[in-house]
Amino acid sequence: MSYLLLFLFILNFQEAKSLQDFQWERRVLVLFDCQQLGEMKSNLEKDIKERRLLVVRFEGEKILEISEDVEINKESFLTLKQEGSRSSQWYLLGLDGGVKATGNSLDFDWEKVFRKIDSMPMRQSEIRNGLKN
Repeated sequence: MSYLLLFLFILNFQEAKSLQDFQWERRVLVLFDCQQLGEMKSNLEKDIKERRLLVVRFEGEKILEISEDVEINKESFLTLKQEGSRSSQWYLLGLDGGVKATGNSLDFDWEKVFRKIDSMPMRQSEIRNGLKN
């Protein structure tokens, strides 16, 4: 019984993933203080998953929402805000971990983000090869 409890504890103990841990695994969209966006709409889930996109929403330093069930190291995500432009409230990172687009909450548009992702070379390859996620 004690072995089973230990095994379950180890399974449940996930080390929080840093922003760098998602490199080559997920594209990442980080939103800061974009309250007018509301919660992610369920109709976006398919588009988000298809593009291998992790979406993380912050209000101040508090995590509001994560598009996947994953434990993140919020400090590593908050460095984007600290190192980025004062006017930027959202950051789109490619699979290579590089910042591909930024903007303020007024210019945020899901379709624009999806078009940007779809124009990326690795995404073009995924589309050609029929890879969805």
